[in-house]
Amino acid sequence: MTVLTTERLILRDWTDDPADLARIFAIYSRADVTRFLGAPGLPMTDPAQAAERLRIWQERHAADGGRYGTWAMEVRETGSGGRHGAAQAAAGAG
Repeated sequence: MTVLTTERLILRDWTDDPADLARIFAIYSRADVTRFLGAPGLPMTDPAQAAERLRIWQERHAADGGRYGTWAMEVRETGSGGRHGAAQAAAGAG
């Protein structure tokens, strides 16, 4: 599901599509990306961890009524991920 669009970007829910799981692993297996996150199990060392992380995000998103989430970010023109391909934000926060 698309969460937000701008002229350049699309934020959408992560899916269990193999391409999304590969992107999650590529992002969260990097120590330079995860060192400040403080979440257990990071950086990821096994691609199977991406599916588990996605499940956690989906459960958390459902539990808070969709107010917060971790979304995939794509460049509209190409459909490719942004610099790190992920965004964390509070919908409607501010």
